[in-house]
Amino acid sequence: MQKEFKTIVSGIELTITNPDQIMNMGGPWICTLSLKDKFISDNSICENFIFDDAIEKLFFVKAHKGTYGWYFTINYYSFEKDQVFEFQSHFDMVFIKQFISANELEIYNAFHDKLIEYRDVFHIDSEALN
Repeated sequence: MQKEFKTIVSGIELTITNPDQIMNMGGPWICTLSLKDKFISDNSICENFIFDDAIEKLFFVKAHKGTYGWYFTINYYSFEKDQVFEFQSHFDMVFIKQFISANELEIYNAFHDKLIEYRDVFHIDSEALN
């Protein structure tokens, strides 16, 4: 049976389907992410989305199963181009918190934003896309 729930991010309704825990340590949880009925991404980290209405992009974190375990990338869906883009940087863990400028995301090298020592800045313009 398919599990599904809706969440609202900056007025945008997202559909989360089949959430599943990875790493068996209380998270993170991955899901299939859809915008209403439009598929956006599989293996998206649940509940870690940021929408920037100025540039009409939905940012999210995606989990990838590599040879030596999981790694994570920052991605975005462009409403204008109706396409998903993925930045090349790989993370052992990452949580996207918020925009701190038009070209910078506040991120944490963890699955949460509770420890300031894990805080970092992700420079969107200087990151290459896949």
